[in-house]
Amino acid sequence: MIVENEEKRTKIWRIVFGISTIAVVIVAVMILVKMFTTNPISGSWQADDGSMEMNLNSSNVAKITLLDGDEKGESVEFRYTLSRSEKKVSFQEMGKSSDNGLLNILSGTFNYNVEGGMLTLTNPEYGEQYMFEKK
Repeated sequence: MIVENEEKRTKIWRIVFGISTIAVVIVAVMILVKMFTTNPISGSWQADDGSMEMNLNSSNVAKITLLDGDEKGESVEFRYTLSRSEKKVSFQEMGKSSDNGLLNILSGTFNYNVEGGMLTLTNPEYGEQYMFEKK
């Protein structure tokens, strides 16, 4: 369609430009909202040594399953609290207490860092680090 009238062409150009601008603004707002409101640690993570798997869901429940050793397949559920501003996560064991030392290590508060598909949990008291890779 070739519009020969200059006024019609200008009107069509303004409409197209306006719709494009609105679309760009909507996409930018969606990206910003997602960046600041999503849970950065939710998902499935595997320990870098392959000893355990941690599934963190958006309803603040973490399920940790051992993948090797004598207690292979044993799992414990934790409720976790996330503070994005302080970059801290606290794990509290749900239900019955477990005698498994490896799983009990994750009870408490940790500083977290997510970078390039790696989650690092650092114990602020002792400096111990636990590294997990995104699955």
